[in-house]
Amino acid sequence: MAKTRIQDYRYDGFGFPLIVENCPMMRVFDEWVPKLDFVALQCAMAIRVALKEFRLTGTEVKFLRLHLEMSLQDVAKRLGVTRRSVSDWEECDQALTKMEWTAEKEIRLYALNATGTEAKQHQIAYGKLTPKPRRRARRHVLNSTDIKNRKRFVQARLEALNV
Repeated sequence: MAKTRIQDYRYDGFGFPLIVENCPMMRVFDEWVPKLDFVALQCAMAIRVALKEFRLTGTEVKFLRLHLEMSLQDVAKRLGVTRRSVSDWEECDQALTKMEWTAEKEIRLYALNATGTEAKQHQIAYGKLTPKPRRRARRHVLNSTDIKNRKRFVQARLEALNV
């Protein structure tokens, strides 16, 4: 089986574009496909979204909800809002949501907890999450080595927040 790597592989399976740098590829039936652990990729992306510097977009809220395997009603109950509010946030697609910061922080922290982030890192992240200006974030980029080493990835993201 032939193998190679490509510099930037674009993956759109989460509802928003993700660039995987240095992505391993393999040839299957005369077609090059990414050789990734998509469960680990989803977990790494959930951590990245939960710790991102700027406010969440609708697709990111939906991604976190689906990653947490929660229904609209489950999220609404957890955040103390209506099902329609959660649906409205998700319908923002690539635009920033208008959710209250307390609700956004809660879903971010719930996602961090679900990804197995260590308690100390979780506590540090909680103290560092602050409402930033409502501007669009740059594209999501993950290095293929980050996907394999979740602990190192979380530490790097926390360092990026000046922890």
